[in-house]
Amino acid sequence: MISRIVIGDPAHPDLTIERATIEIEPRFGFPAIGRVTLVRPRLHGTWTDAGLSFGSLDKVLFGGERTEPFRLPDMNVAVIDARARVDGDHGPIDVKLAGRGALRDGFAGTLAATAPRLAFGTCAAEAASLTGRIVVTREQPRFSGPVRLAVLDCAEQGLTLRGAGINVDGTADKTLDGGGAKLEIFSKTITYGSNRARGLNGTIEAAYRKGGLTARYDVLGRGGGRRPAGLGALAA
Repeated sequence: MISRIVIGDPAHPDLTIERATIEIEPRFGFPAIGRVTLVRPRLHGTWTDAGLSFGSLDKVLFGGERTEPFRLPDMNVAVIDARARVDGDHGPIDVKLAGRGALRDGFAGTLAATAPRLAFGTCAAEAASLTGRIVVTREQPRFSGPVRLAVLDCAEQGLTLRGAGINVDGTADKTLDGGGAKLEIFSKTITYGSNRARGLNGTIEAAYRKGGLTARYDVLGRGGGRRPAGLGALAA
């Protein structure tokens, strides 16, 4: 057991862990590492237009050239009350994670994130939150749960959503460089230019692979006396 782990500047650490426990499994020959338990890890990062950074951890997380496709570590872990704070150009994000199991097959836990305000380009979201369950099966992480936004305002596009939400069911590829998701979207009110509706409902099935996004959507605007959004498909 190792206690009070600090990585980075002690005054402003990139990572602290209250306690880490490594279980050793006896085997013939060399013993093997069993479960690794992390108690109350605290991670701090920044997210700017230059990218995501976790300070002194970047060399471990992002450094080096890969000769083989990425794989999740072959480890059994237990994460107890993990938290992360990401600050930067787009707004602060607080994340919580708890779970346990084999990272390549069997890990299960809960994930939550909140952001009072997020800004991307000409769009801004207020009171954004995400809560859900994350599981890993055959090296593929899957997240299911709702994303909620009090307000989404895209001034340049003339689009405003209030009381918006997205029920997400998404699975990442083994290499974590792509994946697919089904999204169920809804909102209380929507304004687009001079058009206004009492709400929006719909589904989107999307996939991102090899730098390309494909999506099929079925979206309907409720009320307002305007022609509802129709059916369609999008490829980019």
